[in-house]
Amino acid sequence: MEISIEHLNSVVILKPIGTNELCFDNLTSNLITAEIQNELEKGQLKYILDLSNVQYIYSYGISIVVDAHQTILARGGNFTLLNPNKTILALLKNLLSSVKIDIYFDKDKAVKDIS
Repeated sequence: MEISIEHLNSVVILKPIGTNELCFDNLTSNLITAEIQNELEKGQLKYILDLSNVQYIYSYGISIVVDAHQTILARGGNFTLLNPNKTILALLKNLLSSVKIDIYFDKDKAVKDIS
C-alpha cells in the first residue's frame, strides 16, 4: 500500500494505491495522516482525497477523514473527497451527517472548485 501524491495547481491530491482491493484501515489512515502533515508543513492548504481505489473504509479511517478535514479547515484550507464507491458513499452520508465534507465524482471539477 502506498499513497500517490499529485500536485495540481495549488491542490494536493492523495490517492491510496496498491495491487489488491484496498481497505482504508489503520495502515492506510496512518499513511494519509503522515502525508497530510508533511504537506501542511510545506504550507499546502487544499486537499483532495481520491478514494477511487478504495473498496471499504473502516471506522478508524472515517475518524481520520474527519480529523484531516477539521485540521485543514482550522488552518483556512479546503478538504474534499473524490470518487467514493456506493458503499463508502452511503457509509459516509450516514456517519458524517453533522460534518460537511464535499464529495466529487469529477477530478477536474473538484480541483477547480477548491483552487
